[in-house]
Amino acid sequence: MPDAQTIFVDITNNTGIEDGTEAHPFNTIKEGINAAVPGSRVMIKQGTYIPDESWSGNDHTLFLKAGVRLTGESRDNTIISGIVVDQQTSCLSIGLENLKFDEFYFARGTNAGTFSDTNIIRNCSTALISLPFGAGVPLNDTTPGPNYGFLIDNNDLGTEGSIEFKQGAGVSVLKATGNTCGYIQLKSGAGYTYLIDNNDVQYGIFDNSGRNTTTISNNRIYNGTIVDKSGGNQYGTEDEIIENNTITADENSPAFIDEDYKAGIMEKARSATIRNNTITCTGHVSGIRSSAGAPLHIINNTITLDEVAQPPADPVEGTLGIFNYSGWGFVTGNKIHGGSHGYYSKAGTVEFANNEIEMSYTGFYSLGAEVVHHNIIKNCKGDGMILDGLKGPLHHNEIMNNAGAGIRITRVPIDLGGGADSSQGLNTIKGNGNFDL
Repeated sequence: MPDAQTIFVDITNNTGIEDGTEAHPFNTIKEGINAAVPGSRVMIKQGTYIPDESWSGNDHTLFLKAGVRLTGESRDNTIISGIVVDQQTSCLSIGLENLKFDEFYFARGTNAGTFSDTNIIRNCSTALISLPFGAGVPLNDTTPGPNYGFLIDNNDLGTEGSIEFKQGAGVSVLKATGNTCGYIQLKSGAGYTYLIDNNDVQYGIFDNSGRNTTTISNNRIYNGTIVDKSGGNQYGTEDEIIENNTITADENSPAFIDEDYKAGIMEKARSATIRNNTITCTGHVSGIRSSAGAPLHIINNTITLDEVAQPPADPVEGTLGIFNYSGWGFVTGNKIHGGSHGYYSKAGTVEFANNEIEMSYTGFYSLGAEVVHHNIIKNCKGDGMILDGLKGPLHHNEIMNNAGAGIRITRVPIDLGGGADSSQGLNTIKGNGNFDL
């Protein structure tokens, strides 16, 4: 019998001698798992293995054993023709590496722990990784306890496959990094620390989780969106960071089927920071649409929309570089090209500064609370700025070469310099086709 560390499996072994050694491997994965003890690794040679147990209507199910890791020769040629399931009662971790299988489910119930190791799924090929595990044992009436951590790394789920976190509330670190997939779905309860980083995602990342600390970063989304509807917190600190992502969004993407509006980033969390993203939209798609709480910071994003010949009567229905209907925060350093409106606000935003807007129909339209300074708004097809009850004040902006008015004020007062709000003024308003102010 082999030691507790390595057990070998090879489907081509038909000698009749099987003891799990490299010289005499088992010829089914189930035999290897049954012989394994916690801490063992089952090494699986290439071939197609067909499981023979049943789970949830699937008669080709392979059940894992807690504390045991499976490693294939490669994900291209070590094939489990069926689904893989972990439903044990245990705090020990499992691992899957270099394997191809139909779907994976980690369906354990609640366990008190302790949890010393992270579960790892790495370099596998599958259509679904689903984690509907139980919640952590509550520490008190409001705080969930620790539970299972996960690293989902460098797996290939194709352009339609999905990674799903669907567990109850708990405290652990959950990472999805370097994967290729169609969707990443966060549907968990509260308490987790998520890192969703450097994935190639065909359609979208959707966060419908509770109050977690989440970073969605460095992902490439080829035809879809990031939608954040997470719980957030009420303490005035950001717990959702969406940064350094590259998003291409077409109005016909299936990612938008269940959404009221279409945008490269849809932000509806209690608090978030959206920064350094590059968003390119085609058709009736906005760049960033936010109706979040506070704080909501939108910083240093580059947004490119189709140019618009005529905007809709209701700006909310248009294609907007940034639509902001959020609580307090900062909108700074963004570059916006095209759309019916570069920026449209009904927000409690503190500051709108150092942004550049060009070739929108209307550059800037605000009913909000922003102090507006050091922005460049130019070459728009209609008005550069429409101030419809904006609290302001405005200073050091450049509003130039727009086809309509430079600044159109529809509700007063607004301090453009030397007024009740002690605005420094010094706005440059010139070359506009209708009138400057």
